[in-house]
Amino acid sequence: MSVKMTQILDPTAEPEEEEIALAAPVGDLNGKVIGFIDNGWWSLNVALTRIQELLNQKYRPAEIIWRKKSGSQPAPDEIIEDLAKKCDLAIVGLGN
Repeated sequence: MSVKMTQILDPTAEPEEEEIALAAPVGDLNGKVIGFIDNGWWSLNVALTRIQELLNQKYRPAEIIWRKKSGSQPAPDEIIEDLAKKCDLAIVGLGN
């Protein structure tokens, strides 16, 4: 009796581990400027709209700034830099 061997190849790369420092907690959201980066997917727009409603009801932020980016691409540096200057925090997500 002969035994057949099957070789299974895994094409995934090993993850690159990198330590990333977390931002300091924002604390109370009252009066804060909050940024949203919307990737244009309908489901993310629905989620961010609901999050905006909840933030306005519970925390009364000073402003919520929306920026749109291309769905499959990282946000351009200009968007990141603009929100970093204007906002106390940003919410970024993927919606599909």
